[in-house]
Amino acid sequence: MKKKYLIILSFPLLLSSCNKMSTRSKSILVEQIFGMYDLGNEKKIILNSDYSYIYFYVDSDGIKSDLGIWYYHYYIGSKTNQIKAFDMRALGENGERNYYTRYSTFTFYVCKHWGKIIITNGYEGDPDGAPALKWFKKID
Repeated sequence: MKKKYLIILSFPLLLSSCNKMSTRSKSILVEQIFGMYDLGNEKKIILNSDYSYIYFYVDSDGIKSDLGIWYYHYYIGSKTNQIKAFDMRALGENGERNYYTRYSTFTFYVCKHWGKIIITNGYEGDPDGAPALKWFKKID
């Protein structure tokens, strides 16, 4: 009998926090988003408090990194917390990368699940098959 009540009481808890099958969430303070995230496959991104980011990845030549800037926005209508990131791919007159691109390099959706910040870059695979979102955890 107690197990039945526990199951019934757990449903509102699951629905009130971020559902891992959805990117909809309440607004999150930007200060909670700062930090390093493990993107899997030996890739990591650090979202700094000065709104710059460092993206680390493993290439055939070793570990490489890209620098860029990011911004965070909460959309009231869709209840989504979104991060857009732009890197320095554009070349200056001297041949150095010193201009930020107009087009976003990364788009992440941010959610709070059981008190932890998690991000996703969207659906993987066929949207008709209703695939699960792949979530990336913040590394403390």
